[in-house]
Amino acid sequence: MDEINGEFPQTDVALIIGANDVTNPAARTDTTSPIFGMPILDVDKARTVMVIKRSMGAGFAGIDNPLYYLDKTLMLLATPRTSWAQSFASFPAAAATVSSMVRLPQRATTPPRRRAASGCTRDTAATTRF
Repeated sequence: MDEINGEFPQTDVALIIGANDVTNPAARTDTTSPIFGMPILDVDKARTVMVIKRSMGAGFAGIDNPLYYLDKTLMLLATPRTSWAQSFASFPAAAATVSSMVRLPQRATTPPRRRAASGCTRDTAATTRF
């Protein structure tokens, strides 16, 4: 984890499949959390986080994951096998849908990114199935 965690602040998208406690920033920030001090993947430092899970259920530690409520986090509630098959089958359409809904911060060293379509909300993006 030490090797990869330094990469997350420069990462455009962190894709999480089914992981819960190992991506929970409470392990780093909340001294009252039962997982405080546990090594985690710092995916919350990526510009955008996409999570595929079967449900919003808690992980092994039985606690909620604040990562899922960040504005930069998109959730796809589905069976990973099904959602991957659907995503890969329609990858160009899925990529266009996500890029039109997600507004990423712009960097001066790169060309401007496509802005979100008017009327799109984070809730719309979070419930879109590919």
